Amino acid sequence: MYMSKNKFFGLSEKKINQIQNEKKGLNYWLSSKYKEINWYLFLIFLFSFLVVLILSVFPLFSVKYQIASSSFDNSIEEKIIEGYYKDIEKEKNIQNINKKEQIDDLNEYIKKEVSGLSGEYGFYIKDLGNGNTFGFNEDNIFTAASLSKLFVAGNFYNRFGFDEKLKTSNLYLMKEDRVNGSEIKENPIGSQYEAKDLIAKMLYSSDNTAMTIMTRELGVKEVQRFIDFIKLENTSFTKNTSTPKDIGLFLEKLEKREFLDSDSASEMIAFMQNTTNEDRLPYYLPEGVRIAHKIGTWDGAYSDAGIVFGENKKYIIVAMTEEANYVEAIEAMRKISLGVYNYFN
Repeated sequence: MYMSKNKFFGLSEKKINQIQNEKKGLNYWLSSKYKEINWYLFLIFLFSFLVVLILSVFPLFSVKYQIASSSFDNSIEEKIIEGYYKDIEKEKNIQNINKKEQIDDLNEYIKKEVSGLSGEYGFYIKDLGNGNTFGFNEDNIFTAASLSKLFVAGNFYNRFGFDEKLKTSNLYLMKEDRVNGSEIKENPIGSQYEAKDLIAKMLYSSDNTAMTIMTRELGVKEVQRFIDFIKLENTSFTKNTSTPKDIGLFLEKLEKREFLDSDSASEMIAFMQNTTNEDRLPYYLPEGVRIAHKIGTWDGAYSDAGIVFGENKKYIIVAMTEEANYVEAIEAMRKISLGVYNYFN
């Protein structure tokens, strides 16, 4: 039998040449494609290197300086930027304000600071040492907003503060309790919380869902009865209104343990210190000054009320607004708070 000398057995020379040409073409294609991939990877590497270099040298394009076309929500962007500049701006403002202008008349000082600002302002200050009071629109009625959490907490301690078992009893989250402005809002229905922990959340982080649970348990009428009992004559829990003077009287009675036992009052005051909202009355105060306070925020109604344990004086200060501009109101509270502190200390 004839055996072909060709190693491809039985294939014609033409077919062999065709296969070899195809093989050569495939090798050429792979070679050229491989080169393209190398160039592609090189360009990616070069581009990445340049981006890193630009971000490290020019922070204008970094997260802290998000431009308008950013995918970040505007409010988040503002918080990022505010957080970056806050310490610098605070230091500049304190240096300017701390020139300690001479304040001879505290009432006139407050009046001057809020003149020209939009909306209505009210302040109440009381020296807890000698009993002297100062004010501006202190008897006017304002929206209480989250200052009303003080009355819920006060009512709870007044009724149950003496009983540790009741303070640590479990309360349950119901569907109707869920409201915005709360870290526990999205927790499962039926979640359990100790009553004392809900009070802490109300005062420390102004949690609104904690407030609705406690109000449901205590009863709206009972909270109002407590307000009437401690003689806050111009405060309505159902209308959510009060006056700077009434809020100040509440804080004074709390500090003097007039409606709570000493342990309950101390616990409540502790929950009001170093809160998650230190951007108003405490903001410009010297480092280390202790203040127990509660803020309130509603559309146009911005407030803060606290007991300041100063170096030389312990005093009450309450600031409330209506139809005010947020930026103006916050800065006015900060500056007047420092002015009052300097006046007393």
